[in-house]
Amino acid sequence: MASIKSKITITYTLLFLGIFTLLGIYLSSYFVNQYINTLEKDLINNTKMLSGFIRFLDREFLNSYAEDVSHTLGFRVTILDINGKPLAETAKPVEQLDNHLDRPEIQSALQGKITTSKRYSDTIKEEMLYSAAPIYNVQGEIIGFFRLAKSLKDIQKFIYNIRLVIFLSIVIGILLTWIFGSIIAHAFTENINKLIVKAREFGKGHFSSRVKVIAQDEIGELEAVFNEMGNNISLMMENNAKEKTRIENILRSLPIGVLIINKKGIVVTSNNAAREMLNIDLKGVNKPLTYLTRDYQVNDFVNNLLKGHEQQQLEVVLKNKNGEPQFIRLKGAGLYRGNSTIPDEIVVVLQDVTDLRRLEQVRKDLVANISHELRTPVTAIQGFAETLLEGDVDEETTKHFLNIIKDESYRLSRLINDILNLSKLESSQEKRKEGICNLKDTAVRVLSLFNEKITEKAIEVKMDIPEDLILAVDKDYVEQVLVNYVDNAIKYTYPKTKITISGVKQDNGFARIVVIDNGPGIPIKDQARVFERFFRVEKSRQRDVGGTGLGLAIVKHIVEGFKGEVGVRSIEKGTVFWATLPMCY
Repeated sequence: MASIKSKITITYTLLFLGIFTLLGIYLSSYFVNQYINTLEKDLINNTKMLSGFIRFLDREFLNSYAEDVSHTLGFRVTILDINGKPLAETAKPVEQLDNHLDRPEIQSALQGKITTSKRYSDTIKEEMLYSAAPIYNVQGEIIGFFRLAKSLKDIQKFIYNIRLVIFLSIVIGILLTWIFGSIIAHAFTENINKLIVKAREFGKGHFSSRVKVIAQDEIGELEAVFNEMGNNISLMMENNAKEKTRIENILRSLPIGVLIINKKGIVVTSNNAAREMLNIDLKGVNKPLTYLTRDYQVNDFVNNLLKGHEQQQLEVVLKNKNGEPQFIRLKGAGLYRGNSTIPDEIVVVLQDVTDLRRLEQVRKDLVANISHELRTPVTAIQGFAETLLEGDVDEETTKHFLNIIKDESYRLSRLINDILNLSKLESSQEKRKEGICNLKDTAVRVLSLFNEKITEKAIEVKMDIPEDLILAVDKDYVEQVLVNYVDNAIKYTYPKTKITISGVKQDNGFARIVVIDNGPGIPIKDQARVFERFFRVEKSRQRDVGGTGLGLAIVKHIVEGFKGEVGVRSIEKGTVFWATLPMCY
């Protein structure tokens, strides 16, 4: 493919060649015609002038005269009588000549006119130009003809020289045009070549270099536009990179999983949440989804989307990296191009609803537990009340039944109060009461509430709390924490053993409250759940130790409301419950 430079050079050269060829043809024709016209005029003038020197037809004179004219002027001279018979000739003996009366120039001279005639001469075998004039005697009568002839051989040489000069001029002009055209084309295309180089750099994604604008014409304007385009593309690429990074960061930090799969089933994009849910690593990108998960439900869901079958959602159960079941909700949509019914790409969103399902289960368990906890006292109250209403009961039995009804009503009241307190603590709109309290004084007051139970089980209570340990928490909250911890410790510790209550200042501004008992330990698998509502270690749910099953849940919500922590450590014999609450400075 020819370059712009060669096209410009060839165009200039062909244009020059065409123009100067036409001009050469015109000039050649013009100069030849001018030369012939001048020659004809000279020939006519010489013929007229030289014929005037002849007044009689003396053969010897005529031969001498013809030779002198031919020798002096270089013409062929022919002198004829009135009948066209040659009398003198410089090119050939007259005896060898034909009658010339029929020659065009002789016929014109016969009529008194001097003209020229051009034709091939059989005598000297050349193209000749003839001119003839009448010869007059003294009386003015035509007695003969004087003819001059000039060979056109010189004219042909002249024409050849002219055309040679024109041809050489054209050749030199072509060379000069080619040279200067190349220079002009180079100057013209140099900036274009720069733009081509820059365009190739753009194609490789390099937008930093700039084209130096020198020309002040359209090329210069194009260069300026090119630089502006480079700046705009560079800015757009930078913005796109920022946007891509922003989207990647958003996708990476989203708690929901995102998969982008092309029409071939290849995963082209996946975020951390999706890889974690599917339990795959970073090598999962640019591989078919079937390589990443063998779950047939997930693969069927994706295949249906790739076929253009839209699905609302699907919930599957997968195993996480710890082998535990997790509930994953899948939603997907296709990205279509034009009017195609088959998507180019699909987007699959994975949402981990394990916590939601766990909360639903907790809610169901809560309803079941509350129903179970309420059924026992309500059934007892109902049953004993019906027995009393029948009237066939002695006074001692009546009193016994009424005591049971009272105890169950108290238990029912405690359960309802604990549920209300827990609900209030769990409410995000519930504002914690502000206040301060001395931990040791509060612990002493709480222990006084359990004097009867402590004495009954012969339990030794050891208290290790600094006198100056002041908590930035209202005493009612601190009392609820201690009451539940101490109540649990007394219930489950063995008789004639020890309970320890301590308070320790920590460097982070919190105090750690610790209650240690010597009762039966809590299995490790149950320790993480003891702070759940209605959870009991005893699966038989015996009522030997009483309680509503909500005390530790209340403790947890109180402590977490003050940004503290709760925990339990237990061995085969003995359990430690602890909580952290902020101190007052």
